[in-house]
Amino acid sequence: MFEIFQWHRGKIILLHLLIWLTLGVINYLPDYLILGDYTYGFPLTYVGYVLLFYLNYSILVPRLLLKQRISYYVASAVLLLTLSVMLGYMMEPLTSPLHALKESFSTLEISPLFKTLTLMRILVINLAFLITGTTVRLYKEWMKNRIQEKELERQKINAELKFLKNQLNPHFLFNSLNSIYSLTHKKSPDAPEAVIALSELMRYMLYETNHTTVLLEKEVNYIRRFIQLQRLRLLNSTMVNLEVSGSVTNQKIKPLILISFIENAFKHGTDEKGNSIVNIKIHVNENQLIFSCSNFLKKQPNEKEFSGIGLKNSKKRLDLLYPGAHIFEVRQEEDNYTVKLTLILD
Repeated sequence: MFEIFQWHRGKIILLHLLIWLTLGVINYLPDYLILGDYTYGFPLTYVGYVLLFYLNYSILVPRLLLKQRISYYVASAVLLLTLSVMLGYMMEPLTSPLHALKESFSTLEISPLFKTLTLMRILVINLAFLITGTTVRLYKEWMKNRIQEKELERQKINAELKFLKNQLNPHFLFNSLNSIYSLTHKKSPDAPEAVIALSELMRYMLYETNHTTVLLEKEVNYIRRFIQLQRLRLLNSTMVNLEVSGSVTNQKIKPLILISFIENAFKHGTDEKGNSIVNIKIHVNENQLIFSCSNFLKKQPNEKEFSGIGLKNSKKRLDLLYPGAHIFEVRQEEDNYTVKLTLILD
């Protein structure tokens, strides 16, 4: 957030410089075109405009206008403008090209109309500086509020993602421990291999998933290890298939975004005898990933139970992590349940 504010501050400083350059050129270019040089009163009037601008920018707008004290702001701004115009008109003999020319041509007279036009010119210039100061300060506050809103939204999303992830990890661990318990209960020789597989999965979850994104290749390997662990507890795993196609190079993906769909496939796609039908396909085409997971659908006494905490969390995480960059589809037939997800990778 500090870097954002630094960028914002630099942008405001550049805007101020452009304002002073533009207004200086507009105000004093006519003098230069008439006389071929600036009058010696040039620095004095410019200091007056700077004071007008920053008194309004730094004091009146933040302390009155932004605090909804509109009447006080209007009265103060009118008073400040009046004083600035009076000062500018008093200094006119030192700054006006016509006064400078009068010293060379004694016959030149300054008419009342010209004095009125001069007063109007000074008023318009001062008013322009006042309005510009107000506009720039309001723009600065708008940008500041916008940055703060984005930061608050980012913190809210991170907190929600952390909450969802904390729910996801215990869910995964609970399912894996159930699998290992099943192997040890049956005194299966595959139990040690299952413990090793679980340790590798936990290592990945502890050390890799703290990053915003991970390499797609690592995420795919994690899925392979997870499926290996599931195969060990199944009575018949011949119908469990994982197919990875396309070019997996340096693409990155949000960690653990696919695993809940696979967990649910095994959880709800395995019958009481330990037979499972699960087909997982991952196709990568440059920065597009197409994931599909289908499983045998055993009868559920409760539809809400079938939805599963992992599936709900994954849907929520997709909305938070891939807004506008994913297509999620669910198709349920009599004895088959299919999830299809299309992602635009980082």
